[in-house]
Amino acid sequence: MIRQEDKEKILDKFVCQKTGNCCRTSGYVYATEKEIDGMATLLEITNEKFKELYVRRENGWNVIASERHRTECFLNKKNECQVYAERPGHCRSYPNWPEIWEDETSLIKETCLCPALKKAYFEFKSDKTEKTIKKSV
Repeated sequence: MIRQEDKEKILDKFVCQKTGNCCRTSGYVYATEKEIDGMATLLEITNEKFKELYVRRENGWNVIASERHRTECFLNKKNECQVYAERPGHCRSYPNWPEIWEDETSLIKETCLCPALKKAYFEFKSDKTEKTIKKSV
């Protein structure tokens, strides 16, 4: 497990570069009724129309993207999320997902997907190395 202190330092350095890579990973994007309301309002359509166009119910959950349903989610051709201001909480919390921080291997794997996380991680490592060198001098 990555130390909480290290994780926080890396996340503090994280600045999204809007590549859209995180939106194309495998898995599910779920949305609450409140999140659906916000996205529908942003897109200037009714809640019912939003559900008709974008939501699939699976095991009682509202799914707006998965490997079999809307794999590009709300990304446009410029890799911009069309519902960014009202995106679901799971999307907002990236890259602070538990599975990314399980161990160094998981984190490194994710840095291959996300250039912003890679940059934050290597800045953190560089800072840590610099502090170690200063202590030893």
